Amino acid sequence: MSNTLQTYENEHISLKVERGENCLVKLDINTKPLATEAARTKALKVITKEVNIPGFRKGKAPAQMVSSQFSSSIEKEARDILLRNALDEAVKLCHIHPYSEKKGVKLVKFDPIDNHSFHIAIEFEAFPEVPSVKIEELSIQKPAHKEIQETDIEERIEELRTYHATWEDVTDRPAAENDFVTIDFDVIDDNPFTVYRDARFQLKEKKIPAWAKKLLIGQETGATVEGMSEQGEGSNQEFTPRKCKITIKKIQTALLPELNDDLAKKAGVETVDALMVSIKAHLEKEQEQKSTADLRRQMKKELATKYVFDLPLSRIETLKEECQEIAARENFKTEDDLINFEKKLLEEGQETLRVSFILPKLISEHQLPKPSQEKLRERIMSFMFNRYMEQGQNVDQKELEYYAQVAENDLIVENALDFLINQAIKENA
Repeated sequence: MSNTLQTYENEHISLKVERGENCLVKLDINTKPLATEAARTKALKVITKEVNIPGFRKGKAPAQMVSSQFSSSIEKEARDILLRNALDEAVKLCHIHPYSEKKGVKLVKFDPIDNHSFHIAIEFEAFPEVPSVKIEELSIQKPAHKEIQETDIEERIEELRTYHATWEDVTDRPAAENDFVTIDFDVIDDNPFTVYRDARFQLKEKKIPAWAKKLLIGQETGATVEGMSEQGEGSNQEFTPRKCKITIKKIQTALLPELNDDLAKKAGVETVDALMVSIKAHLEKEQEQKSTADLRRQMKKELATKYVFDLPLSRIETLKEECQEIAARENFKTEDDLINFEKKLLEEGQETLRVSFILPKLISEHQLPKPSQEKLRERIMSFMFNRYMEQGQNVDQKELEYYAQVAENDLIVENALDFLINQAIKENA
């Protein structure tokens, strides 16, 4: 973004503001006699309260005597006061605020123009200039509605029966089609890591990657096999093959229970018919959630690509470091692949960052309400439940406060996106 120059003035200062790339702002301030004299008057009062002069109580010495004996201290204090006041006045005039306390404000110049005025030059990283969202410019596509098929319900029934199955260990033969295997799964190339420990998979299409199934069929309990991962059929996502090691801990077959009212009751309903209705309703809810997630992704992308503005350099530098760390954990064949992956991560990160600046402004401009306490409690409980299921531990007070903050932030973002989605759909109807 090219540099822009704006001028401002009031009774205390005249101001030139130059905006540069990556939110760098330069303030050229000329103080006026009124501001300079006010700073000197206040400095005299400050020093008078601090110094001790024989024959006078602290803070009660005559101003002329203090001024005569402590002129250098008064002048230094006056400069500090003038600098603070000038910066405050400048920020009020131009409405540009420093972005980060860590980055801070840099004093470039503080030179006298004459005995009554000073030239002050200041640089800092500012909040970005975030544009207002024009809802009529937004365009998203509603996902196609997919009817729930009998096969979808049958698949969920199969999962329920498997969950309540009786398991029999296989010890007299190798793993075969439809068996269940409990495995340890590790990536063992230049950037090794554990993927699974004691995870159960069925050796069946869609239940385990085809390449892993091929490796495991014919292997016995205790066997360890190695191979290269392969991209799933029909997947269009970016993929990097990894060298993997899989150890079979157990081979089992499942004796599935009958599909009857007893099984339905284990799922929380009374009859098989009710179970079918419940599963269909659950699948429809899942589809609705997927549709909502897709619309939100579309809207984030729309905002990030339609409203491009400079981001603070400090955030970009941090983002670059994070992208490099993520890319370093991948196993790329060439340096070009690594560079391209980092570039893609950085672009996606900058898009996410822009949205994080756009939404708060949108919320303020449209006065969108905060999430209800009921929804907030539901989201916090969901976080806590997932934590317990993953780690078998309850959260402490500090973690609860963290989850509450994350839940509130997530809901605020979702509400803002849903507001835009609903308005955009109306505009394009």
